Amino acid sequence: MSKAFPITNRELERAWRELRRSSQVESRCNSHRLLMVYAVECGLKAVWLRYQRRDLFEGQDIDRFGHDLNEVLRELKPGRQFEPLPAVVHLKPIEVGRPPRERTRSGGLEALHQAWRYGAHLTEPSDEAMEQHLERVAQWIAKELQ
Repeated sequence: MSKAFPITNRELERAWRELRRSSQVESRCNSHRLLMVYAVECGLKAVWLRYQRRDLFEGQDIDRFGHDLNEVLRELKPGRQFEPLPAVVHLKPIEVGRPPRERTRSGGLEALHQAWRYGAHLTEPSDEAMEQHLERVAQWIAKELQ
Protein backbone atom coordinates (compact mmCIF):
# COMPACT_ATOMS: atom_id res chain seq x y z
CA MET A 1 0.00 0.00 0.00
CA SER A 2 1.23 3.45 -0.90
CA LYS A 3 2.18 5.98 1.76
CA ALA A 4 0.34 8.67 -0.20
CA PHE A 5 -3.14 9.46 1.01
CA PRO A 6 -6.34 8.99 -1.00
CA ILE A 7 -7.64 11.92 -3.02
CA THR A 8 -11.23 12.49 -4.10
CA ASN A 9 -12.21 13.20 -7.67
CA ARG A 10 -13.56 16.56 -6.55
CA GLU A 11 -10.13 17.45 -5.13
CA LEU A 12 -8.36 16.30 -8.30
CA GLU A 13 -10.69 18.34 -10.51
CA ARG A 14 -10.26 21.43 -8.32
CA ALA A 15 -6.46 20.99 -8.40
CA TRP A 16 -6.63 20.57 -12.20
CA ARG A 17 -8.51 23.85 -12.61
CA GLU A 18 -6.38 25.85 -10.15
CA LEU A 19 -3.02 24.56 -11.41
CA ARG A 20 -4.12 24.98 -15.03
CA ARG A 21 -5.18 28.57 -14.39
CA SER A 22 -1.90 29.31 -12.58
CA SER A 23 0.15 27.88 -15.45
CA GLN A 24 -1.63 29.86 -18.17
CA VAL A 25 0.44 32.97 -18.61
CA GLU A 26 1.51 34.87 -21.70
CA SER A 27 5.13 33.76 -21.56
CA ARG A 28 5.79 30.61 -19.56
CA CYS A 29 8.97 30.00 -17.64
CA ASN A 30 9.82 26.60 -16.20
CA SER A 31 8.01 27.36 -12.93
CA HIS A 32 4.78 27.78 -14.92
CA ARG A 33 5.59 24.62 -16.87
CA LEU A 34 6.00 22.71 -13.62
CA LEU A 35 2.52 23.81 -12.57
CA MET A 36 1.33 22.64 -15.98
CA VAL A 37 2.82 19.16 -15.38
CA TYR A 38 0.99 18.92 -12.07
CA ALA A 39 -2.23 20.20 -13.65
CA VAL A 40 -2.01 17.53 -16.35
CA GLU A 41 -1.31 14.85 -13.74
CA CYS A 42 -4.34 15.86 -11.66
CA GLY A 43 -6.51 16.20 -14.75
CA LEU A 44 -5.55 12.79 -16.15
CA LYS A 45 -6.27 11.12 -12.83
CA ALA A 46 -9.63 12.92 -12.58
CA VAL A 47 -10.56 11.77 -16.10
CA TRP A 48 -9.44 8.22 -15.21
CA LEU A 49 -11.69 8.24 -12.14
CA ARG A 50 -14.62 9.39 -14.26
CA TYR A 51 -14.01 6.60 -16.76
CA GLN A 52 -13.89 4.13 -13.86
CA ARG A 53 -17.07 5.64 -12.36
CA ARG A 54 -15.27 6.09 -9.06
CA ASP A 55 -14.82 8.99 -6.67
CA LEU A 56 -11.57 8.11 -4.90
CA PHE A 57 -8.00 7.77 -6.16
CA GLU A 58 -6.45 5.57 -3.50
CA GLY A 59 -3.58 3.26 -2.55
CA GLN A 60 -3.64 0.72 -5.36
CA ASP A 61 -4.21 3.48 -7.95
CA ILE A 62 -1.34 5.53 -6.55
CA ASP A 63 0.92 2.47 -6.56
CA ARG A 64 -0.11 1.65 -10.13
CA PHE A 65 0.29 5.09 -11.70
CA GLY A 66 2.51 7.13 -9.39
CA HIS A 67 3.57 10.15 -11.45
CA ASP A 68 3.72 8.22 -14.73
CA LEU A 69 1.57 10.37 -17.01
CA ASN A 70 2.10 8.02 -19.94
CA GLU A 71 0.72 5.08 -17.96
CA VAL A 72 -2.48 7.01 -17.22
CA LEU A 73 -2.67 8.08 -20.89
CA ARG A 74 -2.26 4.47 -22.05
CA GLU A 75 -5.10 3.45 -19.77
CA LEU A 76 -7.36 6.26 -21.02
CA LYS A 77 -6.71 5.52 -24.71
CA PRO A 78 -7.35 9.04 -26.00
CA GLY A 79 -6.87 7.91 -29.58
CA ARG A 80 -4.48 9.39 -32.07
CA GLN A 81 -5.04 12.96 -30.95
CA PHE A 82 -1.52 13.05 -29.58
CA GLU A 83 1.44 10.77 -29.03
CA PRO A 84 2.58 9.73 -25.57
CA LEU A 85 4.86 12.13 -23.76
CA PRO A 86 8.54 11.46 -24.41
CA ALA A 87 9.70 8.54 -22.25
CA VAL A 88 13.13 10.14 -21.82
CA VAL A 89 14.11 13.77 -21.40
CA HIS A 90 17.63 15.15 -21.68
CA LEU A 91 18.98 18.16 -19.85
CA LYS A 92 21.88 20.37 -20.82
CA PRO A 93 25.12 18.57 -19.83
CA ILE A 94 27.15 20.07 -17.00
CA GLU A 95 30.88 20.31 -16.52
CA VAL A 96 32.31 18.77 -13.35
CA GLY A 97 35.79 18.33 -11.93
CA ARG A 98 39.23 19.55 -12.88
CA PRO A 99 39.97 19.24 -15.73
CA PRO A 100 36.28 19.72 -16.59
CA ARG A 101 34.44 16.68 -17.86
CA GLU A 102 31.01 16.86 -19.39
CA ARG A 103 28.35 14.98 -17.42
CA THR A 104 25.17 14.08 -19.28
CA ARG A 105 21.80 14.18 -17.56
CA SER A 106 18.70 12.32 -18.69
CA GLY A 107 15.76 10.45 -17.23
CA GLY A 108 12.07 9.74 -17.46
CA LEU A 109 9.20 12.09 -16.71
CA GLU A 110 10.38 12.32 -13.10
CA ALA A 111 13.45 14.06 -14.52
CA LEU A 112 11.09 16.58 -16.11
CA HIS A 113 9.61 17.36 -12.69
CA GLN A 114 13.12 17.79 -11.27
CA ALA A 115 14.42 19.83 -14.19
CA TRP A 116 11.63 22.36 -14.06
CA ARG A 117 11.47 22.37 -10.26
CA TYR A 118 15.19 23.17 -9.96
CA GLY A 119 15.45 25.57 -12.88
CA ALA A 120 17.28 23.33 -15.38
CA HIS A 121 16.37 23.31 -19.06
CA LEU A 122 15.61 20.45 -21.41
CA THR A 123 17.59 19.92 -24.59
CA GLU A 124 15.62 17.00 -26.02
CA PRO A 125 12.79 17.62 -26.25
CA SER A 126 13.14 21.34 -25.64
CA ASP A 127 11.23 23.06 -22.84
CA GLU A 128 8.98 24.64 -25.46
CA ALA A 129 8.30 21.35 -27.28
CA MET A 130 7.40 19.61 -24.01
CA GLU A 131 5.18 22.55 -23.10
CA GLN A 132 3.33 22.24 -26.42
CA HIS A 133 2.86 18.51 -25.92
CA LEU A 134 1.51 19.03 -22.40
CA GLU A 135 -0.78 21.78 -23.73
CA ARG A 136 -2.35 19.34 -26.22
CA VAL A 137 -2.97 16.87 -23.39
CA ALA A 138 -4.41 19.67 -21.22
CA GLN A 139 -6.82 20.70 -23.98
CA TRP A 140 -8.03 17.10 -24.24
CA ILE A 141 -8.49 16.94 -20.45
CA ALA A 142 -10.49 20.17 -20.50
CA LYS A 143 -12.94 18.63 -22.99
CA GLU A 144 -13.22 15.44 -20.97
CA LEU A 145 -13.93 17.27 -17.71
CA GLN A 146 -16.61 19.61 -19.07
